[in-house]
Amino acid sequence: MHEVQKLAVQRAIRVLEAAQDHLQFAIELDDIVYGNRKLAPLVAAKGKRETYYPRGVTRKYYAPFFKGVKVGDVVEVPFGGFDGRVLSSNISATCVHVFGKGNTTVHKNQKTQKIEVFITGVPNGVADMGEQIDMFAGA
Repeated sequence: MHEVQKLAVQRAIRVLEAAQDHLQFAIELDDIVYGNRKLAPLVAAKGKRETYYPRGVTRKYYAPFFKGVKVGDVVEVPFGGFDGRVLSSNISATCVHVFGKGNTTVHKNQKTQKIEVFITGVPNGVADMGEQIDMFAGA
């Protein structure tokens, strides 16, 4: 840490200590702990988990199935060589992003080897999802 950074942290500590009747804090600087709280032990950051498929591969596959859909439609996406669990998860996440939480029902049909998506609504205040759906579907 540079000296200028240490000076800035020390200034911040003085401000926090002046207000410590109204707040709780803990800061460690040069192996000295300041504040009225105990420091929690540092936890190593988790590494990125491995993905089943390269980024964007599943979306590129399923997006065209959603071209022109509207409320009330059911979209069927064949597994197409993808793991059904992964494909279903990816489709669900995209549907929440595009249609909003609670506006789709996604089901993995093992018998037909398809992901079934029922479009039940659109986000509040959105009159026409056409442009957003076409963007989602790669139109």
